Amino acid sequence: MIYLIGGGVHCGKTSVAEKVTKTLGVSCLHIASLEAIILMLYTSPEQAREYFPKSWMRGPKHSNDALFGQHAPEEVTRALITQSRSMWNAIEIFIETETKMGRDVVVEDYHIHPEFVACCQEHFGMNAVRAVFLIRKDLEKIVSYMQQFPRKGDWLIERGPTNITNVAKMIVLFSEFIEREAEKYEMMCIRTDSDEYYKKIEEACHVLTKS
Repeated sequence: MIYLIGGGVHCGKTSVAEKVTKTLGVSCLHIASLEAIILMLYTSPEQAREYFPKSWMRGPKHSNDALFGQHAPEEVTRALITQSRSMWNAIEIFIETETKMGRDVVVEDYHIHPEFVACCQEHFGMNAVRAVFLIRKDLEKIVSYMQQFPRKGDWLIERGPTNITNVAKMIVLFSEFIEREAEKYEMMCIRTDSDEYYKKIEEACHVLTKS
């Protein structure tokens, strides 16, 4: 079985992935790790600008300050969508390798879009793929959540409210994109900006692991 988890940043994808891998005892690919290898070893600066614009926008110091301080949320969102699509072939090869070895696998990150899931369903079979998308659309709740529950070493909190708001706007824009695509491909989105965050995480896990 192939378990795909997509959605916006700070929407709970990693939490769902960790719970599912623990429940099922399967491995998990966090796409950002694969992406970092491709960028570091096999991508020229010219290619990065075209295919990995989000990483290119971070500059030579890989700075989130450069990403969110110098670029509007709309621009960052477009860059995330382009960068996601640039990873699809690599992700599909990874999944195919795992399935040929008879292994179930969880794959998570913002790179997973409904269109990619539809391609996987066509390639591997409808019954071989389960997917869920986590989104947040309430700007004020996103800002409040990031302020109250910063990730370990989260650079946002040190940079003040402007950067937090810009990131939150990007999350809303990206979530709206995912929601439109999910409706187009008839796939499930779960909003995690409600007051029942942990209940929504459990709901997403159930969607993936139910018999």
